[in-house]
Amino acid sequence: MNQHNVLFILTDQWRHNALGFCGDPLAHTPNLDRLAAGASFFRHAFTSVPLCSPARGCLLTGRWPHQSGMEDNVGVGASQQAGLSAEVRTWLEAARDHGYRVGYFGKWHLGHPGPSERGAQYIAEPADLQGAEGGKEAARATESGELRSPFREQWLADVARRRPDSFPPFYETLPGTMEETQTGQVSAAAVRFLQEAASDSRPWFLTVSFRGPHFPHAVPEPYASLIDSAKVPLPENLYDDFRQKPWFQNRIWWPCHDTAHLDEEAWRKTSAAYYGMIAMLDEAIGRVLNAVAAADGGRPTTILFASDHGEMLGAHGRFDKGPYFYDEVMRIPLLIRPGEVGLPAREGSGQQPRWRDEYVSILDLGATLFSLAGETPQIPGRDLMPLVHGEWTGPWPQEAFGWYNYYNGHSFVMRSIRTPAYKYVFAPQAVDELYDLQADPGELVNLASDPAHASKVTELRQRLFAWMMQEGDPLLEQWQELPPAGTLVDRLRAGSLI
Repeated sequence: MNQHNVLFILTDQWRHNALGFCGDPLAHTPNLDRLAAGASFFRHAFTSVPLCSPARGCLLTGRWPHQSGMEDNVGVGASQQAGLSAEVRTWLEAARDHGYRVGYFGKWHLGHPGPSERGAQYIAEPADLQGAEGGKEAARATESGELRSPFREQWLADVARRRPDSFPPFYETLPGTMEETQTGQVSAAAVRFLQEAASDSRPWFLTVSFRGPHFPHAVPEPYASLIDSAKVPLPENLYDDFRQKPWFQNRIWWPCHDTAHLDEEAWRKTSAAYYGMIAMLDEAIGRVLNAVAAADGGRPTTILFASDHGEMLGAHGRFDKGPYFYDEVMRIPLLIRPGEVGLPAREGSGQQPRWRDEYVSILDLGATLFSLAGETPQIPGRDLMPLVHGEWTGPWPQEAFGWYNYYNGHSFVMRSIRTPAYKYVFAPQAVDELYDLQADPGELVNLASDPAHASKVTELRQRLFAWMMQEGDPLLEQWQELPPAGTLVDRLRAGSLI
């Protein structure tokens, strides 16, 4: 039996450097800062799909969406995405089968079967069940011959209730305390699990999956007014004319894409609310960390912290996420503290993390969790623990790939490759993108059609296609037969991946 514990803290839409130890003055994260002492922080960690369910599918399986079947959000809008098949193994089953006491509390968003069917103690969130119902409604609409995006009524309701202190679905001040929020309830469930585990001889494998800082940034005091919005800087790429870019980047595909009502002051308030939620999450994370020492059973505990993807938060004038590969949504925080007994003192030691510069992905994080659970399956993801322990001596390619097929039922087929110097996006339904990340870190100028950069486009496209072939991506055979971008695809009838 494995003689160590694993704690995995998963968040939703946490920007890659929105952390105190990364130097962000708006990030009140004392608990994550103390966790960072003695840990490895990957400065170049990327999601694989900047959309919740596909990203989580990559994470739980260590496989690409076309390999796991998780290609779109589950139960959102007009999506016809089924849950992650029980035939696709996750590290939850691996941990169960290798003798761990397994817990998973918080957001799942991978449909059925859920964590409890995969061997974990689990308390489902009501919002998850509502999402599943939304998926059923979309399927019924398809069966009746009416395939449409059903978000219009939700959007009209949001507009009707908009107030000066509430910009649904952006932010809102809640009554009550943190304990009454989903964040507080998830952390309390995790603490109870740890308290119960203290009397169990088995090592434990606990995932705490917070829904925040995904919008709505609805938090109670003191978090709602913690950040002075007047001191919030605006992103340098707030204004983007989207010239020579895919046309669909500047369209409303979901209520949160309509940012026309946000002037610069409102953007600052929105950002302040986001960081208020981060502060609340850090407090909840601290409560879980404090419960670890009493429940470790004298065994070392490996602790991991990450997000499924990032958040635009004003970059390119966008909020939330959408069908694009901008760094704001592709980069994620990734912190790994190797197995030790106990934790740093509550006030922190002032020690900085060990900064890692390898390009790693959320699939690699999935492979790492498999390894910690006691398995090394043949999957695309790579175990990161040899890097954390300083044992890796071979080459490590400095590149990250991106994958996209759907946004809540709409077809947006793209693949990307990101290197330290450039990002190339293959978008067969629109126009390709190329960004010089050293000269244009804000990704405002698309150079893909510039003759002076034709050779770079060719080089990166060849590397991208080689990767697609390696991973068996069906897009290689289908990219010339795609429907127009934004089409609501009837996957149940067409039987096509894209």
